[in-house]
Amino acid sequence: MSYSPIRRPDRVLVEPTLWSDAAWPVLAGTAAAVGLVGVALAAGWFALCLVFVCLAVLVALTAFAMSADDGIGPARAGRIGTIASLCTLVLLGLILLLPQGGWALAAVVAITSPYATGWFLMQLPGRRRSASLDSVEVALEQAAVDAAFQRIVARLEQDTSGDGLDAG
Repeated sequence: MSYSPIRRPDRVLVEPTLWSDAAWPVLAGTAAAVGLVGVALAAGWFALCLVFVCLAVLVALTAFAMSADDGIGPARAGRIGTIASLCTLVLLGLILLLPQGGWALAAVVAITSPYATGWFLMQLPGRRRSASLDSVEVALEQAAVDAAFQRIVARLEQDTSGDGLDAG
């Protein structure tokens, strides 16, 4: 089975590892389940669902209203709201069930996530960021634009040196 590099939001290509593909998802899923059960035991399943939906809608509307001009559309704002609502409820449940260790467990899950470990690895001295596919595409597109601009300028120079309307 062959794996392709995982694309990260900061355009760093990170090779999949046993940690990012198997171990961390199990850790994060277990922590999420424990946190949601903690909230459900404290407030009930109906209240958990109601708070989840209301908080997701509130965060999504806020994200969309604040960042609509920056390219965050309704679908992305909805994902942001859902993720933020889930993370908030999981953290609340972990703290309710494990008052001493809930914060520590949440910190371990966050710090060891594939996104965080990829970012930390790129901050080490001597490590250079991999060239992203987007930067190559942008460079090729810029080269095509520059060549087209040079052709336009050359044609304009030919027109102004010839017998144009201005020449008479």
